[in-house]
Amino acid sequence: MMIVPEASIHRPAVLELNSLAFGGEGEGKLIDALDRHGEIVSSLVALEDDGVVGHVLFSRLDVRVEGERVPSVALAPMAVSPQRQKQGIGSKLVKRGIADMQRAGQAAIIVLGHTAFYSRFGFAHAGVKDLD
Repeated sequence: MMIVPEASIHRPAVLELNSLAFGGEGEGKLIDALDRHGEIVSSLVALEDDGVVGHVLFSRLDVRVEGERVPSVALAPMAVSPQRQKQGIGSKLVKRGIADMQRAGQAAIIVLGHTAFYSRFGFAHAGVKDLD
């Protein structure tokens, strides 16, 4: 398995994967809207035998602390093919994405998702409880 930046050729598979993983079109609409508005910072795919088996997306997020802008991104969505879940693909995507965002100078990554899954990467609910 390889993790690479999403290319335009991957987009149909990314949308299908998100639809299958989440059971609807909501995440695909989110991806299209973020792309249309130029808000995507990073979109990574996990490829196996040239097929997309996982995807994670990071988009711009306006965060201010005491009036000062803090370089931040949102992590969403993250999806793995239903047949390939619980095999470490999502973890590898998240770890790679976090490392990429740190290298890019992002000071914060905000995620709305399963607490048990994301806490293993250092995400904590207490750190964002006061965010609007």
